[in-house]
Amino acid sequence: MSNEEVVYMEFNNWFAGRDYPEAEPYDTWLGNDMHIYFSDEDWVKENKLCVAASNVDMSCNYCITALKSWVEENCPTMLSDESFTSEFISTSKDGTKITKHEGYFKDFLRFPDEYGDVTGRFGCPFLEYSEENIGIKYWDDYNNCWYEDEEDDVEKDDDVQQ
Repeated sequence: MSNEEVVYMEFNNWFAGRDYPEAEPYDTWLGNDMHIYFSDEDWVKENKLCVAASNVDMSCNYCITALKSWVEENCPTMLSDESFTSEFISTSKDGTKITKHEGYFKDFLRFPDEYGDVTGRFGCPFLEYSEENIGIKYWDDYNNCWYEDEEDDVEKDDDVQQ
């Protein structure tokens, strides 16, 4: 493929500000549970991204391997020292409390370890950037293995029952 540098980013669709930057374009990409861009195979392929997706409790986690040129064009803040501010609103019997949180875009970057492996905070491995890996691959956190999609799991279950 390309000798161009790659960037490793990890986002989770649970809480804006904590699990992904509360700013654009990240809000658009992850903030609408009805359409999360990193779960859209066509969008991922159009953008030539390698996405390792996994479920974490009730959320979806995305370990994204992208060319640096794509990051510079689509989300340059990821490569900056810029920060963003989030507000968390909680309500209890004592009233409403607003907590402000400052985060940094670069906090969502991941880097290779001493062996060259890149792993997300929940244990999902990042995909190597290659033509074969462009698209979405699903990681099973419980069994530490890749799986194609849920239909494959159903077919396997059907085979076992026969």
